[in-house]
Amino acid sequence: MNPLKVMYIDEDEGEIRQFKRKFIDVFEVETVDFSDIQFSNLIDKLSEKEFDYLIVDYHLNEKSGCGFDGDAVLIDFLRRFPHFPTMLLTNQDQGAIESVKGLDIEKVRSKKEYLSDELRPAFSARIIAKVEQYQNDIKEAEEKLEQLAQKRATDIGLSADEEDESIRLDDFLDEILDADARGIPKEVLTSTNDTRLGELLTKTDDLINRLKAYEDISQQ
Repeated sequence: MNPLKVMYIDEDEGEIRQFKRKFIDVFEVETVDFSDIQFSNLIDKLSEKEFDYLIVDYHLNEKSGCGFDGDAVLIDFLRRFPHFPTMLLTNQDQGAIESVKGLDIEKVRSKKEYLSDELRPAFSARIIAKVEQYQNDIKEAEEKLEQLAQKRATDIGLSADEEDESIRLDDFLDEILDADARGIPKEVLTSTNDTRLGELLTKTDDLINRLKAYEDISQQ
């Protein structure tokens, strides 16, 4: 099994080398070049999601002069991919917690957690567990949505609760690909019309195929 790919965003080359050394036998660590970085280009690169977990350092502007900090990167990324496993890493965890707005404080972690030999195993385990949970949630949603779509096509149909679950699952899987993407309209999901049912099944199959294609790419 290939090691998990962690994208680590930091302006400091020394911090990057240190992070790689600490996890050389645990993760495959990818980074970006801050010599000529722009916010939009960085977000575009991250949106390709060719990694399993995203870690962004809180202070990105001190040495690079890039004009933005890590919380802005993470908030923008999570706007499009709200379920993706991420972390904001900082030397000043209390200060970051107090100043960061619009980000779950559970995602703000101290660098002490991986610098410490005692705490590092738990830090690694957290990352692995979050990735596994994310991947399992996708798989379970795909399987359940397929089951609901198949049941909808029978004479039995779906109950009101199952209709609601179908909408929730579709929204979740759309957000996995891109929260800005257009999902299946609610009237299509809840209609009993054969034409709209066919559209639902087609879109469900397409959504699942796109997710599987993404999973294949991310595992390479």
